[in-house]
Parts: sequence; structure tokens; C-alpha cells
Amino acid sequence: MHRLLKRQLSRVFGKSYSADSLAPELQQFIETVSRTYDDYDRETSFIEESLNLYVEELVTAKKIAESSNAAKSEFLANMSHEMLTPLHAILNFAEFGKLKIDEASREKLSTYFINIHKSSDRLLVLVDDLLDMSKLEVGRMNFVMAQQDLLTIAKSVISDLSSLLEIKSLTTEFNIKTDNTYAYFDDVKIYQVIHNLLSNAIHSSPEKTGIEITLSDAKLPAKNMDETSDLTPALAFSVSDKGEGIPDDELDSIFEKFIQSSNTKTGAGGTGLGLAICDQIIRRHSGTIKAINNPEVGACLTFILHRELF
Repeated sequence: MHRLLKRQLSRVFGKSYSADSLAPELQQFIETVSRTYDDYDRETSFIEESLNLYVEELVTAKKIAESSNAAKSEFLANMSHEMLTPLHAILNFAEFGKLKIDEASREKLSTYFINIHKSSDRLLVLVDDLLDMSKLEVGRMNFVMAQQDLLTIAKSVISDLSSLLEIKSLTTEFNIKTDNTYAYFDDVKIYQVIHNLLSNAIHSSPEKTGIEITLSDAKLPAKNMDETSDLTPALAFSVSDKGEGIPDDELDSIFEKFIQSSNTKTGAGGTGLGLAICDQIIRRHSGTIKAINNPEVGACLTFILHRELF
């Protein structure tokens, strides 16, 4: 019987009160009231627990929204800086050339043109990132899929990044753990992914160290990334550096839009879109991409692609 009801009955009938001494009708009424009290207690406890859970969810959602807004604000600040810097350089060097065209030497004018070209390239990369992210989000980026050699694409990227590797005296080493380096992908888009991963590795690596590129056999779900479906043959591609690594609590978030690892932030560098674009491209291939920290030093980023059309 509900303890509150029990106390009230003892107060009315005295200390000698017992449920058995009451008339059957009154006893049944008391039991009904007692059950109502118990039901009320349970309902109250349930409502209280539900409210506490709802408040916790609201607090979590508020923190996520605040974090997202902070990331977007930082992105806008970074983007403004990243776009204005090359734009100012283009305008300034063009103005120098205009003012000194009759008196400057050919070498000096050549320097102006070279700096204008470098700044234009930098600005173009930023604009391309924004356009790519927009196209991927609305599903308007076209993919031309075919079975082709991933190793060949990787070697092409390394060749194009050779000057950056030389500046820091970095070496690249292939670790081939499979007899078949072919997979099913869009070569232009996967070139972009590998270029981004290797560029990040070069940026993170201390001078005179090495970057390891590993190709190995893997498995992926056959349809729509359903983990319960049959697994099909896949190819894994990993880029491992000897840099500072990635904070453990940021290993997933670095693939989100506008997010940069706190180990690579400068306060005004990079757009935070590179890895988000890689993530979207790999998702469109029905593949996976993830980041881990190496046991000793550095980070390793891996994406997995299907070997054949499924």
C-alpha cells in the first residue's frame, strides 16, 4: 500500500489499524486508491526521467549548434583571409606593372607576372573547393566510373607534387600488399582525393622524413553501405606521415565541412573543405574513408574503393 495513504489511515484509525480489520468494501476502496497512488508515482517518475532526457538532448543539440556556428564563423574568417590575400597580391603586382611598364626591366616585369600567376592559381584552388563542395552537396557533380589502376594515379600525383616534396627533402615509399591495384572509380575525382591526402601529409611532415603509401586488399558491403549485406572485394589506399598526428577526439570531425585539426590550425590558413570534399567523393563511390594515428608517430588516412561495379 502506498506509504502516504498508510500514514493517513493510521492517523484516522489509530496505531492499532490494520488493513484486515476494515470492512471488505472499504478495504477494496483503499487498495484502489493505493494503486492509483502507485500509478501516479510511476507516471511522475517516467515524466521526470523523460524531461531530464529531453533537457540533456537540448543541451547536447545546443552545444553541437554552437560548435557548428563557431566552425562556420571561423571558416568565413579564414576564407575571407585566404581569398583576399591572393586577390590583393594580384591587384598590387598588376598596379606595379602598370606604373613601371616604361621604366622597369624585363626581369622585374617578369617577376610581377610570376607573382600574379601564383596568386591567381591560389585563388583558383579556393574557388574550385567552394564549387566542388556545392556541387557535391546538391548532387550535381558528374562521375565517370571505370575499372582502372589506382597505383598509376598515385604515381601521377607524386610526380605533380615533386617540387613540394623536394622543398622539405621528403621521400615517398610504396608498400604494395596486393597483387591487384585496380579498382572501380572516377580517375579525376580520385586523383583529387589522393592529391589532397598527399598535400596534407607533406604539410604535416617534418623535413627529411618519409611518407608511406600503402595499397592492400580490403572488403566493402555490396550495396548502399549496408553492413548486413555481403562483402565484396575492395582496394584500400593509405597515406601515412611522421607528423604530429591528429588529436583522438578529432579523428572523425576532420572530415566535416569547415573543420581543421587543432594541430594544423594557424588561425588564418586553409578553408577546412579539403577533407570534407574527399569524404563526399569517396561516399559517392560507395567507399569509406577514415583517419587513425600511427602507434609511434604521425597520422594515417585510408580510403577504400570497390574493385568492380556492383
